[in-house]
Amino acid sequence: RKVVIIKKMTFTEFFNDFIIRCENGTRLQPKTGHPITYGTIKTYKTTLECIKNYQKHVNKKIDFDTIDMPFYADFTKYLTLTVRQSTNYIGKHIKVIKTVLHDATDMGLNKNMAFKGKGFTTVSEEADTIYLAEWEIQQMKTLDLSNNPRLESIRDLFLVGCHTGSRFSDLSSL
Repeated sequence: RKVVIIKKMTFTEFFNDFIIRCENGTRLQPKTGHPITYGTIKTYKTTLECIKNYQKHVNKKIDFDTIDMPFYADFTKYLTLTVRQSTNYIGKHIKVIKTVLHDATDMGLNKNMAFKGKGFTTVSEEADTIYLAEWEIQQMKTLDLSNNPRLESIRDLFLVGCHTGSRFSDLSSL
């Protein structure tokens, strides 16, 4: 990789610049050379917002030199206990932070290598995926609820959600 020196930035300034470079196509996926997808950029923005909220919560600025094991422990504790997020959600944020730090290191901005340590891990757990089989959806579809228009309407909305993959909250707002 080519090392490029850019002007001194704080971690959050660099993170914002990182997102802009992803959006305008000047930063591509390192392994494939393809543009960064909209969904990935949205995840980056969510992580940056989460870091900003964490900074407000602890009343302390996070910068390259403060991203170490105590930060990791406190940040994951904050996400677990205060924000009440799942292990996989926390792992996604840690992964994004490491991606941004790798980029900053490649550009000569970050000298702190704590994020490469064994303890600074991207945590994850197997998710319980709950779904209905097609025959179960068909059973609901053929269920006669004509004597209860309210339940019939709710069932129909649920079936629309099953076929579109929409969340209940999104369907409710329709």
